[in-house]
This record gives sequence, C-alpha cells and structure tokens, in this order.
Amino acid sequence: DSKPIPNDVNELLYLVLKSFHDHPRPLKTPSGVTNPSPTLTPEQRLLLTEQLFQRDDSGENGIINALPPSTADDSIIDEVYVATLQLLDQLQPDPVENEDDFKSCWDILLELYGREATKMAQQNDGVSWRIRSNVVRLLIHYDFLTEGLGEMEE
Repeated sequence: DSKPIPNDVNELLYLVLKSFHDHPRPLKTPSGVTNPSPTLTPEQRLLLTEQLFQRDDSGENGIINALPPSTADDSIIDEVYVATLQLLDQLQPDPVENEDDFKSCWDILLELYGREATKMAQQNDGVSWRIRSNVVRLLIHYDFLTEGLGEMEE
C-alpha cells in the first residue's frame, strides 16, 4: 500500500478547488437540466482565497497545505495541518443540509479504501487519517473523479 506524495496531493487539491473557484460550474447543463455539480458559497470562496490558497516554497506552484510531509513533527502537524483540516471541513457538504452529498462522499471513500481498512485507519492513524480522508472526500465532492481538473488558466 503506497502513501501519497504530500506535495503532489497539495497541488492537486489546489488545482481542483482553484478550478471550481475561478470557473464555477453552470447552474444548468446544455440540455437544460439542473447541474448536479456543487457550487461554492460566497463564504467558501472567501475561505479559499483568504486562507487556503497558498504558494509552495519556490513560489511557482499553488498549493493547499493539507497533507504534511513525512518529516513533519507532531507540533507542526497540530499547528498547521489540523488548522487547515478545520478550514477544509468548511468546504465539505453540510451533513444536515446536504446529507445525501455528505454520505455519498463517505460511501465512495469506503468503497475505494475498503470498509475494514477504513475502520482500522480511523482507529490507528488519528489526524493523519482525518486529513487524508478529508482530501479524498473533497476531491469526490468537487467532481474530480468525473470531471478531472475542469477549466484551468493558461
């Protein structure tokens, strides 16, 4: 079982959410049907631009510091990455208002990772698991599995 490379995941999450921010999905499909893609609220858009969108150390690539490097110590994880996790939680579907979307993201994660593996990771991996599962659920919710990155700036 291979672990994701944190910088790659952080860049991918940035690209997916940046695409959603800069190019919101249309409210209707070309056939006139309501588009099932989620939309960002004004508060979520501000959260992205003001707190989550960052640049990597080189200043060249956009990132969201969601996944810590394997060399990060617990104090950095608690200070930086748990704070980011709490911000990312605000981008997830609301478990009460959007119960179906919320449950669907978890259902897909469980199918991808396996029920027993998920249960063990939840029990043994603590913050690390919460961060990884949060990123996966965000990528699912914001259509990465079906739409890819969407429109990107040249």
